[in-house]
Order: sequence, then structure tokens, then C-alpha cells
Amino acid sequence: MKKTSIARWTTICLLLWFAIACSTNRASNSSVETAQNSQNQVPTPTSTPGAESSPTRPSERSPQTASYDTTYDPQTVQGYGDGSDQSSFIAQIRYSNVPLWVRESFFKQKLNERYVMVFRDIRPLYLRGDFNGDSKIDIALMLQEKPVQNGLSSPLVMAIFQGGTEQATIIDDPDKLGADDIWAVVPEEEIAKYPSISALGEGILMAKAASASRTIYWDGKEYNSLQTSD
Repeated sequence: MKKTSIARWTTICLLLWFAIACSTNRASNSSVETAQNSQNQVPTPTSTPGAESSPTRPSERSPQTASYDTTYDPQTVQGYGDGSDQSSFIAQIRYSNVPLWVRESFFKQKLNERYVMVFRDIRPLYLRGDFNGDSKIDIALMLQEKPVQNGLSSPLVMAIFQGGTEQATIIDDPDKLGADDIWAVVPEEEIAKYPSISALGEGILMAKAASASRTIYWDGKEYNSLQTSD
């Protein structure tokens, strides 16, 4: 009788121990799953009532470092001037785009000893047209006298390089040049609309934005100009 009672209690103890072990294992697995789910969840930002989300601002561009008015003092026909900074490097690139025969004429006539070339971002580097009516292409460039000793800048002048002779005519009269914000080639049929202009070739329009303009033309003896708009 005693042996039966002992066996019964032993069996009950084993069953209780097994039940407790299973319960503990389930609790441990549940804790691990809960921790893993917490790590995988992406936190949702809380919004403050009345607050609006700020739009993404595009990155601001850095200001242009090259000057709108760039002068270039070439040391040779090929260039090779001072390219130590960005502005000088860009000016040298622009100079390289000027036709070779114009650069050669610039040095042959020793214009390099007196003038520097002027390039601007807001207009073409040079104009190309038949300005004296000889059926050959001419090139117009803007130049500037080299600074005087006191450092003051000189007024701009225009050089028209003749395609046939490769000679250059300098126009340095401010009244003939007018403003130089805008310049463009004026076809002969457009010049013909002005009876007071007796041009033998194409003209050159010199203008200021939203202001007066002048047309430079060859009259057979010299380059003259006439105001063509107020």
C-alpha cells in the first residue's frame, strides 16, 4: 500500500514538473518574439496638432564666380594668358573661340600693345557679317584700352577686322557706338527701311535694353551711325 502511494505521488510530481517546464519555455519564446517585433517596427512620428509639414527646399546654387564683363590680355596668338583663377580661365576659352585670322591680325597690327579684348556673357563674343559690302566676311570685336597708370578704366571701342585685307578699323567715337548691352548684325534689307542710311553692307545694331539703339554702317568712306530707336 505504501509502495503504491509513493509511486502515485512520484508520478504526480513528474507531471507537475513537466507542466511547469513547458509553461516556462512558452513564456521565454513569447518574450523573444515580442522583442524581435519591437525592433522591426518603424517608429511613426507624432504630429503636433495644427503643425504643417515643411516642404523640402532645393539646394541653393552657388553664385557665378566669372564676371559678366571679362577682359583678356593675350600674350600670344594662341593665348596662354593668366589662367590662375576661374574668371581668367573662362576669358582664355572665349579668346580661343575668336577666329584665328582675327587673332593673328590683332598681333600683326600691334593692337595687343594698346588694347585688351572684352567679352560679355549677355551677348555674342563677336559679330560676323559683310559690313563693308565687299562680299567677304568681316568680324567685329569690342576692345578696351589698357588701363592708364592711375588704374582708371578706359571706354570701350569697336574693332572691325576686314575679311579681305585682314586690316582693322577702330571705332572709338562714343557718339557712334552708343550703348553696348545688345549688339547684332542688321541685314541689308532691314537697313534699307531707313532712307537716311546709305549703307553698302550689313549694319551693326548697338542698343541698351528697353532704351535707345543705334545702327553702325559703312557709307563707302567710313563707319558712321544713326539712332534708329528711342
